[in-house]
Amino acid sequence: MDFIRNMVYARTDANEKHNGCVCDRTHQRAKRYQYIGGLRMMKKWVKMGLMAVLASSLCVSMTACKSDKKANNSAVQKEKAVKNNADADKQKTYTLFLGEQYELEEKEKAEYVIADTSVASVSPEGIVHACKAGKTTLTVTKDGKKSSSTLKIKKRGMVYPTFAMMKGEKLPILFSNKEGGVSWTSADETIATVDADGVVTGKKVGTTTIYGKGAEHTYRCDLTVNKKIKNIVYLTFDDGPSPAWTPQLLDGLKERNVKATFFLIGENAENTPELVKRESEEGHLVGNHTYHHVEITRVPDETAKEEILMTNEVITGITGEEVSYMRPPFGAWQKKLEWELDVMPVMWTIDPLDWTTNNEDEIVNKVVTQAKENDIILLHDCYESSVNAALRIVDILQKEGFEFVTVDELIMN
Repeated sequence: MDFIRNMVYARTDANEKHNGCVCDRTHQRAKRYQYIGGLRMMKKWVKMGLMAVLASSLCVSMTACKSDKKANNSAVQKEKAVKNNADADKQKTYTLFLGEQYELEEKEKAEYVIADTSVASVSPEGIVHACKAGKTTLTVTKDGKKSSSTLKIKKRGMVYPTFAMMKGEKLPILFSNKEGGVSWTSADETIATVDADGVVTGKKVGTTTIYGKGAEHTYRCDLTVNKKIKNIVYLTFDDGPSPAWTPQLLDGLKERNVKATFFLIGENAENTPELVKRESEEGHLVGNHTYHHVEITRVPDETAKEEILMTNEVITGITGEEVSYMRPPFGAWQKKLEWELDVMPVMWTIDPLDWTTNNEDEIVNKVVTQAKENDIILLHDCYESSVNAALRIVDILQKEGFEFVTVDELIMN
């Protein structure tokens, strides 16, 4: 406004100078007219300026509204996409327990393919059977369209969805989570029968399927009845790996084509990853023996869990395999940990107390004079005398017709 007012007066002063001697009245009238005209012009300019400001503000507001609306629409679309993807992922994941059966919804005119058939199998009718703990992919083709789902098989369920037994032998169907109230049937009772408690009896050589139906899950066990079963024993080693003696033991077992089970101390495993990896790659079973060799029942529950979980993490990080079995130090165990940590304890039936003596003959004699079918032999691969005795024990028992297998082939009672 001051700028406009200054322009009006500057123009009036210029006119006064130009006209020279003009009478006072005329001069005053002219001056008044000039002032009024200037005011009118000033008002016109102010009005135009205000209109320009309002128009500019309106454009900015409209642009901001459009941007906000666009941003809001984008956010809503993104939120919908995330929700849809989450729902899709949820729909495409199936979680089953060992031995459990699940009937797929897409049954009519559909084809099924499972990537890893050792983890799960699927029938042409769309019935999925959980065979081994792990994860795999299920592909369904229907009307020319393919869809993929993730199958997750958890260990809680039947310990052995597939097992073999001898004609005349009786074996129980076992669950790692001790599920009860399951009714059992045999597909072919001429080959095997099963009672109300889930105890299977081998009748004749052949294969059949045992079915179970519980309150929430249905199960299936593929059974083979053999004419003869070899005398099986389980060779186990605690407290390793030992950089000094474990390599020698592994060399000897490899020469004899023998598989053993190693229960490792987590701290030792972390310091010798190459030995842990070798044990796994050569077909031995690697289990847990706590991280610091602690007595589970003498420490707080959280400490016990930490000792087990830390060791599992170390072993899995090296081998890439889940740890399903553990040997509690001193045989002290808390039953509830089986549920909470999804791990099975493995004890022993023969303990020569090899850690108390360097006498190899004494260790060998204690084992071979007691050994019978399904015995679990406890030794330690951190002593030279124990390693030498172990290989001698293998030589003697193999000559007597015994076969050495890992404890995951053992049906736990």
